[in-house]
Amino acid sequence: MQDYSAIIAAAVALVATALLGFVFIPILRKLKFGQTILDIGPSWHKGKQGTPTMGGIMMILGLLLGVSVAFGYAAFANCDSIDSVKIMGNSLTNIGDYAFKDCTNLKSVEFRDATRFGANVFEGCTALTTVTLTSAVSLGDYLFKNCEKLATVNLPAATNLQSTGIFDGCISLKSFSSESVSSIGEAFFKDCTALQTVTLPALEHIPYNCFNGCTLLKT
Repeated sequence: MQDYSAIIAAAVALVATALLGFVFIPILRKLKFGQTILDIGPSWHKGKQGTPTMGGIMMILGLLLGVSVAFGYAAFANCDSIDSVKIMGNSLTNIGDYAFKDCTNLKSVEFRDATRFGANVFEGCTALTTVTLTSAVSLGDYLFKNCEKLATVNLPAATNLQSTGIFDGCISLKSFSSESVSSIGEAFFKDCTALQTVTLPALEHIPYNCFNGCTLLKT
């Protein structure tokens, strides 16, 4: 996986700075926040008289916005030193795509207030065993793909599980239950070779490839 976070940040910063300039330069002119050119300089320098100053502030604001937008994307991907994540504050609600991808020593995860998780957030976290997403509303495609030791997942009843391949390749997952889920995504349990029991009494439709490779599934 390639990390495009720097490119995303730069693009957002560029656009944001341009838009801020379009809005604020007329205001700065009206407020007369312009350069004053002294007579001691060359005559051609007089052309800058009245040019709005404080442009650096717009650049800083644009850069901050770009970094904040791109931060979630692959934020901690390939960080082998992380072994647990526990975030209880209510300021972090969205977890970007690939945020913890291939953190091979990550063993447990708990998010209290995060509601939206992007695609492939925990893909390749081969040591991950326990996940608690207390407020999760939306889960992205292949969220836990190839989390080979994942055995326990705690999700709220209202979680949307219609994304593709959420548990694809979770070969240690033995059971899954939800009383209220009526729809799940394609390849939801694909290659969950240890899966034995699934309890989804409200499920209305079994999507394509949902249980492909679940050789031990009994009920």
